[in-house]
Amino acid sequence: MVVKAADMKTKPNIIKVGNGIHRLDLRGKAFRNILQTVSGGKRSLEFPTKAAAEKKAGEIEDLLAQYGTKKLETLESTLRMDPAELSERLAPFGKTIMEAVDFYVEHLKNQQAIQNSNIVSLLLDEWLAEKKRRMEQNTLRKATYESLYYKAGGYRKQWGDRPVASITRKEIVDWLETTKVKIGKNTFVPASQVSKQHRLAYLSQFFIWCKKTYSIPKDNPCEFITIERNENAGAVDYFKTDEAQRIMAQSITKRFISLLPYHAICLFSGVRSAECERLTWNSIDLEDNRIVLMNTDAKTFARRVEMRPNLVAWLKWFKTTYPQYPLIPKNGFSDRKRQFRKCIGFVWCKNGCRHSYASYYLGARYGGYGELEQNMGNSRQMLQKHYLNYPNREDSATFWNIQPPV
Repeated sequence: MVVKAADMKTKPNIIKVGNGIHRLDLRGKAFRNILQTVSGGKRSLEFPTKAAAEKKAGEIEDLLAQYGTKKLETLESTLRMDPAELSERLAPFGKTIMEAVDFYVEHLKNQQAIQNSNIVSLLLDEWLAEKKRRMEQNTLRKATYESLYYKAGGYRKQWGDRPVASITRKEIVDWLETTKVKIGKNTFVPASQVSKQHRLAYLSQFFIWCKKTYSIPKDNPCEFITIERNENAGAVDYFKTDEAQRIMAQSITKRFISLLPYHAICLFSGVRSAECERLTWNSIDLEDNRIVLMNTDAKTFARRVEMRPNLVAWLKWFKTTYPQYPLIPKNGFSDRKRQFRKCIGFVWCKNGCRHSYASYYLGARYGGYGELEQNMGNSRQMLQKHYLNYPNREDSATFWNIQPPV
């Protein structure tokens, strides 16, 4: 019969003998090959009191629990070797026996720390709770918290039941390489390099928080992982003029009229989708023809965004025709937006409204990268990378002439 390690008794029996002596019995299988380590080679130990015997028995049990029988047997066999032979084996590496022992002790400590570290799912709960408190105190944007919450779900699915200190750099790299994102209802495609970078950045934040809060892990496994960006990914997709016309035409239908300001602002001002969702009528300055993005609304920096004449016309038309409607609906917004794109009749390109604004702005020669930098809240370097090719003046004129009903 094979006895599993888990079945072995790891706490020595205590036997009371004459004259108040208590004997620790070390004849069990768990102690057979580690006697030198736990008792100096003796098969039993005697103590003048029961308390002293129980203390030693507990120490032996803890030792086995922390390091395991196999590791202690390895150490035991090493200690039985001739010191001269040990020195000879270490000589090619220029190390002494003491240095080898110190190295192994440090290794055991690290292994112990890994096994004793909290599991990922519990730490994620605590991390997210702290982020939620910051959101409620208005020191963290709601959109940022929602992104963290969403990304944490992927980390939990991958490593939820693992001790946080046990996760390796290689595991993270392999996970990133196989990560997929959901497109549509049931379609999954490999994540883009940008998407991988975002997942890695948030995961790194989590490990930094763990180390700051609990001093684990010893090293951030994300620290030296590099995501190679696709150098050919500079060009962006934008809506053709007939697609932009169709977006606004569908926006004035009864079913989707509440989405009209959202589509008009995103398409004709370049404001980010998430930024637009936070706007109210108080953010629209119709006297100065500007959209006012405060720090709490903007992703990068607060700014006043220029509104072109056709955007001003769309917003005035909507406010006059539907004065009871908010600028951006709060209830059912995401579901309505999904239904809109499902009915549009063409493939909706990611960030298509923002890309269309920048492309047709440059195509119409309304300004250069400096103006776009202010309006879009992006760096000039990023704009020059993505918007080197833009539409001709004729198509651009058509785009900027998309007007509300008369």
